[in-house]
Amino acid sequence: MLERAWNSLETNQFGTNEFIDWCKRVGTEPLLGFNLGAGTPEEAVAYVEYCNLEKGTKWSDLRRQHGYEQPHKVQYWCMGNEMDGPWQMGRLTAREYGRKARDAARQIRVVDPTTKLIACGSSNTILPTYLEWDREVLEECYDQVDGISLHNYYGNTPALTGGNSARYLAMNLDMERQIHEIAAVCDYVQGLQKSPKRLWLSFDEWNIWYRARDAAARDGKKTFARTCWKKCTTWRTRF
Repeated sequence: MLERAWNSLETNQFGTNEFIDWCKRVGTEPLLGFNLGAGTPEEAVAYVEYCNLEKGTKWSDLRRQHGYEQPHKVQYWCMGNEMDGPWQMGRLTAREYGRKARDAARQIRVVDPTTKLIACGSSNTILPTYLEWDREVLEECYDQVDGISLHNYYGNTPALTGGNSARYLAMNLDMERQIHEIAAVCDYVQGLQKSPKRLWLSFDEWNIWYRARDAAARDGKKTFARTCWKKCTTWRTRF
């Protein structure tokens, strides 16, 4: 299929079942995401049903036909990815996304109430909607989600550090500041809604980005996509 975000071809030869097998081999817990931009809440619910219900429904029986009789029992789910980014397909406003995420979450809770659902937070601290996006999203879906995502990439580039290596090596402080800022937004919305629930943070995309970022570097020219690995960390409790 054509992967429209990067204009590359995706074979899907390494799909959900292969990923679950890999997680078991290396002893890690899977975190999956579904499309809440161009995708629908119904498609998201179908994905959870495929992975987590044992049998007797359309999608759980399809998984069994694929050779996996036992459910994968995936607990952690990202509800979309970087929906605040102007580069995204199906980009939404914070309010639109928050309501869509709330709808999907309510349906998913019926399929599997044990899931841990992660709302899509700001994709970077340099966007003009940073923190405002997170607040508006959580005001729409706070009671239906368990956490919110944080993303950031770091590189010793003139735009980020002025080419100063000491500044680059200290960028862990930027990550710490981001964690505190998003935690403060979560606490604000919790107080606003008088909710007894406290969200946790999912820093589910971070790494060093050293390659070119221009349009030519991002254009796959309809060739087969290369593998992308990301660092993922989830905090179940916050300080």
